Amino acid sequence: MAAYGGEEEEVSDRDSDGSEKAITQMDPLELRFSQRKMRNVFADGKLIADSVVQVKPIRRSAEDAKIYGAQWRLEAPFPPIEVIRFRCKLRDENTGRPLIDPVTKEDRFEAEESWFTLDNRRLYCLQRAAIQLLPERCTVDAVAEIRKERRLREIRKFRTLDNGKSIEVGSVVDGVPFSTWCW
Repeated sequence: MAAYGGEEEEVSDRDSDGSEKAITQMDPLELRFSQRKMRNVFADGKLIADSVVQVKPIRRSAEDAKIYGAQWRLEAPFPPIEVIRFRCKLRDENTGRPLIDPVTKEDRFEAEESWFTLDNRRLYCLQRAAIQLLPERCTVDAVAEIRKERRLREIRKFRTLDNGKSIEVGSVVDGVPFSTWCW
């Protein structure tokens, strides 16, 4: 997944711990979910469905569309999505257990790294807005995590069964039945 060429608007900044972060533009339909399930509300109690309708598409000028490879930019009511390059562990679709290489007896991983989000609810909102624009493309602000070791806790939580292409949305606690999102 390309973060849109050398001419993209990219800003380097520092996190509170002094590590570098890069803010760039990425296509939300090329980002993957890091878990197989998510609750239908944000941590502050706001329903994700309410945030979906607040994501606004902004048409780019012809010049900007050429630079970014997308005719639209999405403005969201929440901070930029955080993403990380990662090779996802391959899992059995029925049991969720890691697949083991029969020769080496080690866990199997995807052949190449992909962009995964650490913000599954935000990605869901952005993808719902992005599909409304198809066949035209869009991008969103994304914070690309440079140092994977900063995110080891989150990486251990990766539990996707289909390499992040879908996610179950709902809540046992709130009595909301789970439904599958896969654009």
